[in-house]
Amino acid sequence: MKKQKIDDIDIKILKLLEKNSRISNMEISRRIGLSEGAIRKRINKLKKNNIIKGFCVILDYSILGYNVSWIGLNVEKNKIINIIDEIPKDDNIKGIYLTYGDHDIIIEYIYRDKKELENYIKEIKKIEDIKEIWPAINIEKVY
Repeated sequence: MKKQKIDDIDIKILKLLEKNSRISNMEISRRIGLSEGAIRKRINKLKKNNIIKGFCVILDYSILGYNVSWIGLNVEKNKIINIIDEIPKDDNIKGIYLTYGDHDIIIEYIYRDKKELENYIKEIKKIEDIKEIWPAINIEKVY
């Protein structure tokens, strides 16, 4: 993928949108000191170049009665793609990541109770070529 060049104004726009994706173009215009039309054009260019892939809602899962866990998988290196395809998919998965570091794959998973998490881990254990499973349970988001 080709790197896109952006300038300091684009970076300021992106930072404002990261904090609040519902901020109006007029408010961005006021804070940065450019016309609303110039802001709109820049945002459209950022979307066209896939720098902005979309706008989303960030949920507080704890208020909805969910806990968050990250399930680290250590796998046979030549089987990573096959294993990703075999990971049981359900609405509680919020992301599956290929990583360098302590684990090869990390699954971001939300669950209502310990039994739900245990059942999901049992499903993962059925996949061949997973060497280790390391669930980490989020206690509290501090930043």
